[in-house]
Amino acid sequence: MLNTIRIVFALATLCYASVSAQTWQPESPVPATGSRARAVAVKVGATIFLMGGTPLDANGDAPVHKLVGSNWSTTTPLEGSFLDHGAAMDSLGRVIVIAGLAANGDQGDSYEWTEADGNNGGINSRSGAAPDSRFAVATDSLNRIYSMGGGG
Repeated sequence: MLNTIRIVFALATLCYASVSAQTWQPESPVPATGSRARAVAVKVGATIFLMGGTPLDANGDAPVHKLVGSNWSTTTPLEGSFLDHGAAMDSLGRVIVIAGLAANGDQGDSYEWTEADGNNGGINSRSGAAPDSRFAVATDSLNRIYSMGGGG
């Protein structure tokens, strides 16, 4: 009985220590004019890309910023405005931008995004097969991309 109590106490201490050791740590601010909203993030290797949302750039395109280490920089924007969209890295290592809504409410485009070229095309339209906005995106261990829920 005493050994069971010791084991339970030891496990509780370990769990508390691991939970209490996790804290939020601020990074450097994203270089954007105004408040950044309705964007998504994709991790590619050691780089995090913050994609889409508002405010739009001078051409009406959705910005993309990348975080390398603790430094943000501006890179190739998304083509057009992307709000309530999704993005993920697929099994081929490509960054896929998924639908969303344009600023005027029209369905956004889905395409492969590359830092060098921006819209690299190559993705079939969802054509109403799934909601165009406000959905969750996840990948599995094989980097297959899933879109769940949404609409409204």
